[in-house]
Amino acid sequence: MNEPSTLAEPVAPSEATDATPPTPTLVEVLRKRIADTPAPLKFRDLKKDLKRAKKQSKEAFEAEVRQLLDADVLAGLAFEHPAKKAIDPPLYASTPYRSPNDRPVVSEALLRAAAVPRKLSALLKEVSGATKADKDFVGTVASELIAAARLHEHGKGKLYGLEKPLPPDPFSSGKNKTALAKLTEAARKLMATTGVPAEEIVQRLQAAMAEPTTPQPTPAQAPAVHPTHFTPPPHQPELPSDNQVEAQNDVMPTVGA
Repeated sequence: MNEPSTLAEPVAPSEATDATPPTPTLVEVLRKRIADTPAPLKFRDLKKDLKRAKKQSKEAFEAEVRQLLDADVLAGLAFEHPAKKAIDPPLYASTPYRSPNDRPVVSEALLRAAAVPRKLSALLKEVSGATKADKDFVGTVASELIAAARLHEHGKGKLYGLEKPLPPDPFSSGKNKTALAKLTEAARKLMATTGVPAEEIVQRLQAAMAEPTTPQPTPAQAPAVHPTHFTPPPHQPELPSDNQVEAQNDVMPTVGA
């Protein structure tokens, strides 16, 4: 009695199929072009080398392509980006448009560029080129950072930097420089005559300056004497004496004589 074979019966090889993949639709081609290109595409680049239907005019074909793009934009499958010129049609990309005039991004770029103090015009040019933001917008953000004390002016050259400038040396010129030179010369003389090192002289000077100073008495001042103004009495006419009156009576004629 023959036992049944445990080997599996051979399976007939599957018939080879010569079926070709289906031709992608127009909208599928448009979506793939947008997805495969990182930079936004112009309309003319999107429709390049696309085949239109028989007897379809160029105008009708372009209208169909625009209609498909507009539908994908409404559905969030494609995104419009503004062209460089306002009169030009929009560009299309797979990611949403983000304006380069982004205040936080431009602010951060300005602060990074100002790590070393530089002229403001150089800062604006560099940041505008790096962020693609409008130069006027970058200037506005820079003015805001200056007003908020986040960018600091350095010196007379109109340099601006991230850190505050160091205060000027009060002993670099003028009377303070002369006074410091005299003090230094006096200290050197003390070192020469006493043999005391400079450190001890400085310590003694600090101790002496820490002691309270006794105010010098001011000399007493005599009260100020203000000259008085004398006002003469009003002028009065001089009265005639008795002799003058009698003389006048002698010369006057007698009435009725």
